[in-house]
Amino acid sequence: MERKIEELKKRREEQQGYLQDPNISRDTEKLKSAARELSGLEAILSDWEKQERIQKSIAVTERSLIEETDEDLKTLAREELISLHKEKERFATVMKNHFAPKDL
Repeated sequence: MERKIEELKKRREEQQGYLQDPNISRDTEKLKSAARELSGLEAILSDWEKQERIQKSIAVTERSLIEETDEDLKTLAREELISLHKEKERFATVMKNHFAPKDL
């Protein structure tokens, strides 16, 4: 998936440059198509970044659970982990949906 995300980032940069071309504004169909594609790319990449942040939060919380000595804080960390894992699963589904073949 990492490779696909890198390809999408590259495509986003291309589309951003394309939309800045003054000649594109003369062709409204191309402008609309490029803007639509860029919007879709932004949605996918935004969800990917959210998923990455969740994964980092899980790692930090797991580490604090190991290192923490206060039981109340450990309880909070466990609760946070449950929530983070649910979010992780939700975003895994979101990402699968982004890459699922579209019905025509």
